[in-house]
Amino acid sequence: MLIIVAPFICWATMVLSAYGITYIELLLIQGPFRMLNMINFLVFRVTRGVLFSLETCMASPDSKLIGLRKNQLNTRLRDMKRDYISFLYGFPALPADEVRDDLSTNQAAVFRDPNLAHIFFRSTNCLRKDQSSCYPQGHYFYDVAHNGLDAMATRFIEETQLLMADDPRDINISNPRLEFLWQFGLNDVFDGMIMADKAFRAGVQQSFVQLRTIHTVVFVLSLFGAILLWLALVRPTLKRAGKESLQIAEMLSQLPPQMDAEAIIAQVVLGEAEDEVAAASTKKAGPRQSSSTGMNGSVPGGSMYNKRSMDGIPGIRMPGGGGAGGGN
Repeated sequence: MLIIVAPFICWATMVLSAYGITYIELLLIQGPFRMLNMINFLVFRVTRGVLFSLETCMASPDSKLIGLRKNQLNTRLRDMKRDYISFLYGFPALPADEVRDDLSTNQAAVFRDPNLAHIFFRSTNCLRKDQSSCYPQGHYFYDVAHNGLDAMATRFIEETQLLMADDPRDINISNPRLEFLWQFGLNDVFDGMIMADKAFRAGVQQSFVQLRTIHTVVFVLSLFGAILLWLALVRPTLKRAGKESLQIAEMLSQLPPQMDAEAIIAQVVLGEAEDEVAAASTKKAGPRQSSSTGMNGSVPGGSMYNKRSMDGIPGIRMPGGGGAGGGN
């Protein structure tokens, strides 16, 4: 019995373990998913910051319109700072008056992914997608463009704040801060955020790759186990059952026609009472009387035939009170 049940117990344990690991991993990945959404927000917050900076400068010389654009730019800058700090250091790093939203998470991205930490704080390379357009050494944007994405994003935020602090008379299309935000923001900061997004996305996708590998292994082992179970257990069992069926059929073919084999088997297997077996045997024996000769040469239905034909079949007691394999 244990041999039959053991393969199914092993298979169930393996499947439950795989799904348990999957459940735990999916719970742990909720935080990184939120951070992934947040860095996607940071990508377009850079472009929105550049857009509203441009609209603020293009509002010149209308001081009233400039003030309106400054308020809009201040809102976009506040959102960018909030998402940027929350992404890097977790929601607890924000001021106490900040309200948590659906993207907020207590996890810090810089402590989760070393590649992401390298891009933000340790990289000294140009982060532009088109490396041929990087600033040459000696350019006044070169130093800030080669000190990691954090220095670039911080400088972008500072230049935006300084633009809003400028006198309305100095805010125009030729403002040098707009030049920095336009050239540096739409190229270096934007491409750096895209690079960080890809690096973080690769880390999140790696978790799904691991889960897919686990389920693939479980499927292959299940298929292999099913084949092995068929070859080692089911096939030999069916073969043995076929042989036993032939033996039983051969044995039943040697019994007299008036004997109720079903009732006798029910007595042995199900433990039915002898009187019930006797009554069923007597009831079925009448219609099945024949003139064929039995194994001992006696007429079927005779007392001598019944007694001698049942000798040697252990555990069967004849309905008339006689015994087989040992008398009364």
